[in-house]
Amino acid sequence: MRNALLIYNPQAGGNRLNPPDSILTHLESGKIRAQTFILEGLGDEQRLLNALTGSRFDLAVISGGDGTINFVANILLKNHLQLPIGIIPSGTSNDLARNLKIPPNYKKAVDLIAAGKTCLIDVGLINKRTYFLSSCAGGLFTDVSYQTEGELKRSIGPLAYYLKGVQELSRINPFRLTVKTKSTTIEEEVLLFFILNGPHVAGLTDLVKEAKPNDGWLRLVMIKNCDPIGLTGIFLNILGRFSLKNNNKVRIETASEFELSSDREIVLSIDGEKSGTLPAALTVATRKLTVFSALK
Repeated sequence: MRNALLIYNPQAGGNRLNPPDSILTHLESGKIRAQTFILEGLGDEQRLLNALTGSRFDLAVISGGDGTINFVANILLKNHLQLPIGIIPSGTSNDLARNLKIPPNYKKAVDLIAAGKTCLIDVGLINKRTYFLSSCAGGLFTDVSYQTEGELKRSIGPLAYYLKGVQELSRINPFRLTVKTKSTTIEEEVLLFFILNGPHVAGLTDLVKEAKPNDGWLRLVMIKNCDPIGLTGIFLNILGRFSLKNNNKVRIETASEFELSSDREIVLSIDGEKSGTLPAALTVATRKLTVFSALK
């Protein structure tokens, strides 16, 4: 019997259908005995650190969305706690879970954890202090995610962002983005950008199909300045899973390090949660986090 800490976010939309008692019962059937830690908001970081270090656990199980997983992973990584994490996807987009091929059904996700297959994945590091697991983004749709009503997100998931985004297209504000890598400097007028540690972001599937969360690279996707019709076309291509490589309004760069700056204050979205602004220096920390996954 393995011992686990179940970290449960009651605000995650999917957890309306996944009460902690049901998760605990299914974990028990997989020979995992778990204690429950309920995230409450203010003071969670210290409380969780105390819980993780106050008892001996074999693994941490997280029931929440990308922001919840990021929160827990940052506590583990910053405090050098070598604890594998299991994920029960319960958020809006669940980008990390999709990158790791974790099933959305909580029972199947628990079964995957119980099977015991783990892998080491890369993580991104921003300004040498904040880790991200799936994405760091800035621009038009970044702001939309903070303005989208919670009930709308819970009801229809990632589509809520794009319904809200359609309302914002009439007041697009492009910005100048300067990108430095080890080998080059790029300047582009863009509407938004994503730095990815995997193929999926913000509910979009296969934005960069070849990207993997354990390949040692970050991908920068820049959506260049274009009119609302052109932008709508780009997102229809993404939703239709067509490659963006030949689209002259999209630029994709691959590197292990990026330095980003802008002529405006650009708010960053880190794994779907608002956190900081440009400028930002991003690097990839390879094989940094152990996760239960179906990823090969």
